[in-house]
Amino acid sequence: MSVRESGSAPTDLVIPQAALAGVMETQSAAVVYPEAAAHALAWAQIEGWVQRTAQGLASDGSTTAGELVSEARHELWELDPSRFDASDEIWLKGALRRAMRRERDDEVRRRGMRSAVPFRVRLLNTGAIAL
Repeated sequence: MSVRESGSAPTDLVIPQAALAGVMETQSAAVVYPEAAAHALAWAQIEGWVQRTAQGLASDGSTTAGELVSEARHELWELDPSRFDASDEIWLKGALRRAMRRERDDEVRRRGMRSAVPFRVRLLNTGAIAL
């Protein structure tokens, strides 16, 4: 961000060209909506994490990683990353992970497959029961 010499608040937002690759082109290259720019910048920063998480969640074969990445990108748009700052990264990643899990579980239900969520039972040794 650049600040005017007068010491006023930041007025310009500089987004790397690579981060804007997914933003729709407009008639005028000078017009970039703040929400789209924030989405592009946030996506550029977390795309690798989303890809790795999607690969892990799709490893059971219930869905593809591409579907999960698409769901995460949609969820990021719905959350509007322009409202968050760097301190919210953990919460934001959790929200995206939940959206990907929800998509995976919905796909499991649509296909009628067994649930992909592991079910663990822990037996406690309480001794013999006398009847």
